Amino acid sequence: MVGYALLSNMIGTNLPTPLYGVYRTEFGFSQATLTLIFAIYALAVIAALLLFGRLSDAYGRRPLLMIGLLLAAAGSVLFALAQGVVWLFVARAVQGLGAGIVSGTAIAALVELQPRADKRHAALIATLAQAGGTALGPPLAGVLAQYAPLPTVLPYLIQLLLLTPALMAAWAMPETVEEAGSGSVTWHPRKPEVPAGIRVTFAFASAAVFVAWAVTGLYLSLVPSYVANLFQANNLALEGGVVFVMLGASSAAQVLLRRTPSRTAITSGLLMLAVGLGGIVLAVPLGSLWLLLLATLLSGIGHGLAFLGSQNAVGGVAPSERRAEVNSSFYLAVYLGVGLPVVGTGLAANLVGLYPAVAAFATVIGAFGLLTVLLVATKGGEFVRS
Repeated sequence: MVGYALLSNMIGTNLPTPLYGVYRTEFGFSQATLTLIFAIYALAVIAALLLFGRLSDAYGRRPLLMIGLLLAAAGSVLFALAQGVVWLFVARAVQGLGAGIVSGTAIAALVELQPRADKRHAALIATLAQAGGTALGPPLAGVLAQYAPLPTVLPYLIQLLLLTPALMAAWAMPETVEEAGSGSVTWHPRKPEVPAGIRVTFAFASAAVFVAWAVTGLYLSLVPSYVANLFQANNLALEGGVVFVMLGASSAAQVLLRRTPSRTAITSGLLMLAVGLGGIVLAVPLGSLWLLLLATLLSGIGHGLAFLGSQNAVGGVAPSERRAEVNSSFYLAVYLGVGLPVVGTGLAANLVGLYPAVAAFATVIGAFGLLTVLLVATKGGEFVRS
């Protein structure tokens, strides 16, 4: 049920993906504004991780998980009631705060609730919930917006229904932090801290997950417009479906290849992501839907391997008394990957056009991924071999 709470939260945070075109028509804003609306989510998540990343280690998983889920529900309500661009910014920020609290807290709780203390199994549930929820949100909203009434309201009402059992589960779950509430933690922004003994593993895993989620950020923000422009299609279900194919392939890869050692998963995943990015760029001049589909599948499999391998590596070395703090630091890399490259790409699209901006993104992120592969292969002697 904690895994379901993480899943339902991620579904909600990705419902707006195919709806941005509807909002642009309704409220009349630019591609740059769309990019900033997308980016405010990542910035809010990062703020939440910095502010609240350590609190559940001291005060318990249950209260923080419930607060995060309530913020997720508030974000959906704000989206359903949105009357202008400012509403979208506020709704996205509230969603980001909720996601930041839920991510680190839920993943720590999953490790502690696993009955056999199997960290790899807990990591699999966490990454499946994260990628699966991200995969399900866009097609759910796209199909409803294309074929059902109230396109900018109904998806969020369904999200509130999905969150109800998640809140009940958070209320009923056993507290996994001993003497919760007795700790003394100052509530203020603090730089991410990782124990010295695990920093090599953490650095390589964070670099890999940054690349994996940067590609996901591209799919969530700009690829729907990219697909619509390439194939002259204006179908919200299709735009959401592209994201589903990518992250559905990621989820399948995580299940089928879950026993792959962390180092192998990270290096092979990053190589697939680089090839997938190349295919996305080549699909436009070739006008090939099949190449785009193949590139999307490769990117999804690569994402699944790199994400699961990184989560396994970090989960395998995080000390129990600092588990939520380490997970929150790890998810800083995730959401920096989701936000920063896409903001730059979106702003560049206004100056040079969508295709050149996506091509530049693919070149830079692909090169960084290949550099990470080289470093893990040659300099990662201390990297965990889980």
